Amino acid sequence: GDVYKRQGVVCTLDIADLPPGLGDPTDIARAGLRELMDRQLIVGYQQPVELPDLTKAPDEAAVEYMNRVIAQLLAEGKIDIRTDLTIRFTGDKRVLHDLRILAENGYGEDDFGNNIMLPKELSYLKR
Repeated sequence: GDVYKRQGVVCTLDIADLPPGLGDPTDIARAGLRELMDRQLIVGYQQPVELPDLTKAPDEAAVEYMNRVIAQLLAEGKIDIRTDLTIRFTGDKRVLHDLRILAENGYGEDDFGNNIMLPKELSYLKR
């Protein structure tokens, strides 16, 4: 199944690539998360990542269940999906300079999504 972040496909994980004999949905989700972490596509903020207490619906496919588990872990801040993006801005050099400073400072957030203080060069920005 596909793993999404903000409506874009980050990666495709084929359940057939997981170890054989995984019948329990929790085992499938755990193995899928391990595979995504091994590929360095997901970062876990606790080791081992504890799965949320979500029950698989009777008609829910293993991939759908795993996507729901990933969505819950993202919402709880226990994991994050890595994305490597390159962005090019054009325009006024002063604005570009400030964008560079903002990017270098995590756009005002730390690795866990908490607000951080911006450098004094950007003190004119308001919340």
